[in-house]
Amino acid sequence: MRIQDYCDVAGGALQLRTPLRQFTRGEIVTDNREMLRQLELLERAGQGNVPLTILGEKGTGKDVIAQYAHRVSRRSGAPFIKTNCAYLPQERMQMELFGSASPSDRGLLSQASGGSFYIEN
Repeated sequence: MRIQDYCDVAGGALQLRTPLRQFTRGEIVTDNREMLRQLELLERAGQGNVPLTILGEKGTGKDVIAQYAHRVSRRSGAPFIKTNCAYLPQERMQMELFGSASPSDRGLLSQASGGSFYIEN
């Protein structure tokens, strides 16, 4: 979808040719019926206990979908923990994820217990 498909430029301002039909799911607004169908699938999947893999190009909103999936799941009352391990050395990543031998140094996986854990890259 390109903005030129929906708008004309008049006097330097964009004007819609016809109103866009929008669907809202939480904070997600879309005019794409396939996206709406995917969000409905997330809502159904969230009632079970299944792992979720979200694939997409950089900048496509995978983190927004991950947060939405958490909010509509049975785990929504527990933490949503997000991390980016792409730039961490292996030793540091291990500490981040699993913590140390000290009981007070819980790793991110432990902090997300009962909730959702999202690794972005």
